[in-house]
Amino acid sequence: MRHSIPFDTHTYVKKLTASGVPEAQAEVHAQALADLVNDELSTKRDLDELRIAMKGDLEELRIATKGDLEELRVATKHDLDVFRVATKHDLDELRIATKHDLDELELRLRTAIDGGLREQDLRLKAHLEMELRKQMLWFFGMLVIVAGGIFTLFKLFLAVPPVQ
Repeated sequence: MRHSIPFDTHTYVKKLTASGVPEAQAEVHAQALADLVNDELSTKRDLDELRIAMKGDLEELRIATKGDLEELRVATKHDLDVFRVATKHDLDELRIATKHDLDELELRLRTAIDGGLREQDLRLKAHLEMELRKQMLWFFGMLVIVAGGIFTLFKLFLAVPPVQ
């Protein structure tokens, strides 16, 4: 609510006409100044009312802001809780998948190692059997040679007449 500042247009017109301003012009000036004073200038009472209204508005704003901040805090806490649960779930799934992948890799490695060892074992057995055959052939060959030598010596011994 605006209050008007008392402005005495009659006295103002008298002062202007006394200083040589034509009365019609002085009245127009007085009315224009009165309109300006009443429309544009605020009184102390206007300012007090504005201060009180602003104080009330600021208090309402403070209360609303406090409420909004509390709502935001609660919503943020809820969002963090949801995020924490989702993250834990994702980490659990990742841990399970990683363990499964590691178990699968371990099985494949064991299979590959076992297969490689079996293959190596078979090759080693085959090599040993081959070496054993070679040794046995050599041994039998030597046995034939020695038997042949003994047989030859025996034959020579029998072929030589006894000395008298």
